Amino acid sequence: MNSTRWTVTCLSAVITASAAAGTDANGETASEMARYLLRWHETGRFNGSALVAMDGEVLLKRGYGPANREWEIPNQADTRVRLGSISKQFTTVMVFQLVKEGLLALDDRLIDHLPDYRQDTGSRVTIDHLLRHTSGIPCYVRDSERRPDGRLRFSWSERFDREEFIRDQMSGDLHFEPGSQYRYSSTGHYLLALIIEKLTGLSYEDNLRQRICEPLGLADTGVDRADAIIPRRAEGYVKIPGGWAHCRAVYPPNLLGTGNLYSTVEDLLKWNLALRSGDLLTDEWREKLLGIYWREPREAHAYSLNYFNLHVSSGLEVQYTGFSGAMPGFSTDVFVFPDIDLIVALLDNSSQYNHWAIAPGIYRIVTGEPYVMPRPSAADLLAATVAERGAAAALEQHRSLQQHHPEEYALGSLERDLNILGHNALRADCLRDAIETFRLNVALFPQSWNVHDSLGEAYAKAGETELSRQCLAKAERIRGREDGLLSLLGSGRFDAAMKMIEEEHLEDPTLQVFTSSRIGPMLDAAIVAGDHEAALQICAAWAAGNPGILGPLFSEARTYREMSQTEKALDCYKRILQIAPEGRHVVRVQQFIRELQEAEDPEQD
Repeated sequence: MNSTRWTVTCLSAVITASAAAGTDANGETASEMARYLLRWHETGRFNGSALVAMDGEVLLKRGYGPANREWEIPNQADTRVRLGSISKQFTTVMVFQLVKEGLLALDDRLIDHLPDYRQDTGSRVTIDHLLRHTSGIPCYVRDSERRPDGRLRFSWSERFDREEFIRDQMSGDLHFEPGSQYRYSSTGHYLLALIIEKLTGLSYEDNLRQRICEPLGLADTGVDRADAIIPRRAEGYVKIPGGWAHCRAVYPPNLLGTGNLYSTVEDLLKWNLALRSGDLLTDEWREKLLGIYWREPREAHAYSLNYFNLHVSSGLEVQYTGFSGAMPGFSTDVFVFPDIDLIVALLDNSSQYNHWAIAPGIYRIVTGEPYVMPRPSAADLLAATVAERGAAAALEQHRSLQQHHPEEYALGSLERDLNILGHNALRADCLRDAIETFRLNVALFPQSWNVHDSLGEAYAKAGETELSRQCLAKAERIRGREDGLLSLLGSGRFDAAMKMIEEEHLEDPTLQVFTSSRIGPMLDAAIVAGDHEAALQICAAWAAGNPGILGPLFSEARTYREMSQTEKALDCYKRILQIAPEGRHVVRVQQFIRELQEAEDPEQD
C-alpha cells in the first residue's frame, strides 16, 4: 500500500442541531425529517448541512458529520461551503441587472464586449447564448483536451493567466451552431463574469457584494479565495476504499463566475426566496429568469435553474426545480417544490451525489406520501474489503450479499459508486486500492466499457503498460459494439439491431450489450417525441440485449401508459412481479397497478 495514503479515521456520527422552528403541528414532521436525514448520514451517504423551509418558515436546519475531519469540527447550519455551479445563479442575476440598467443587451455579441475573443466564433455567440448554455463553446472543465504528456489542459489547482486561459482553453471550435442545441458549458459564465467586471469597472467580488449580498443581507456568502482565512469554511473530502482523503486542491479564480462562491444553507434560503420575489428583479425580468426556455426528455431548463417531475401516489406528476453544484470535495443543491412552497437546501462536503434522492424523500414526508429509508452503500462495504483483503475477497462478499442480504444494502448504482471510489483512490495515490477496486468492478460488470477503461488508466499510472493496453483495447471493443447498436436503433434499423444482438449472444448468452445511461435517453426522446412505435422497438432491443433485467419492462409499461393502452401496461407490470416477486421495486409496481386499475374502474375499492 502506498505510504502516502491520506486516510482519516472515520468519525462516529457527529450531529449538531438547531431547534426546528415552527408550531407543534410541524414538530412531528420536523422530527421525521430529522430521522430521515440522520439515516442518510449514518449510512455514510450524506455529510454536510441541511435546511428545510415551507412557506418561508424553517422546519429544520442541522449539520451532519465533520466540517473538518482532522480536528473533528462538526458541520452546523452556519458552516460555509463551496457552492460550485450554484455560483452561476448569482452571475446570471447580475447579468440580468446590467441588461435592465441598459449597460448590456441579451442579443449583444460576445466580441462586442470582449473584442480580443476569437472573432469567427465570438461574432456568432450572443450574451443570451452564454446564459442559456446554447453557445456551442466547449466547456473548459468538462471538455478539457489532453496535453502531449497525457495530462488534461485544465487543472483545478494550476494558476492560469486570464488571457492565456481564455485563448488556450475557452476558444475552441464550436460544437454546434449557436442557439441550435443545449450543452452545459461553464465557459459561458466565466466569460460573463469578465463582461460584468469590464462594464462596471469593479471586480466580480465587489459586484456580488454591492448588488446581491448587502441588499439581501447575505453575510455568509462571498467569493472563495485560496489564500484567505474564511471563518467556518468546511474542508472538502472524498471517500476512498476503507476511509477518506482530502479532495484535490482548487484555485478558486479558475472558476470565476461559474463556481467560485461559498455560502450557507441559511443564506441560500434567503437567496431562493429573493429569486422568487421582487427583491432582485422586476416581475418581467424575474419571470424571464425563471421561465423554461429549453425542454429535454428528463428535464427542462430555465436561466437559473432546471425543472423536473416527481411521480406521487395519486398518479400525478409534481413539478419541482433544482440547481446543483459539484467540485472536488463538495456537492451542493437547492430544490424548490412550488406546489407546497417547500425549499430544501443540501450542502455536502464529501463529494456525494445523493441529493436527488434525499429531497424528494423530504417532500414525501411533508406531504404524507410513502417514502423509503436509505440503505448503506454496498460499494462502501465492498471497497473497505478491497482495502483490507483485495478484490477476490470483495467479490466473494458480493456473492454473499446477493444471496443472503439483497435488501440490506444499496446495490443499484454499484458500478458507478465503485468507479468513483477507485478514481478517488487513484487521485489520492492509493494505487493498489484503486487497481483492486477497478478489478472488482471488472469482475462484477465485465460488459461495461467504462470499468475496463478505468482499470486501464490505473495500470498505466502503475507503469503496467501491456495490462493497460489490453484493458483499453477491450473498453474500445465494448463501446464500439454499443455505439453500433445505438446507431442502428437511432436510424430506425431495428431488424438489423436485433440480428446483431442475436449474433453477439450466440458467442456469449450472458452478454449485457446496453448500458441504461446510454439507451435510456434515446428511449426518453422517442417517448417525448410521441414516436411510441420506435419506443417499443427500442424497449424490445434493450430487453433482447440485456436479458433478465427489469428496466426494459418498466420502460415498455411507461410507453403503453403514454399510449393509454392500460391492459398492455398492466401486463408489463405483472410480468415484472412474475420475474422478480421480491425486492424494493414491488411496492412501486403494485402502486402503478392500483393506479391503472382505478383509472379503468373509478368505482372499485
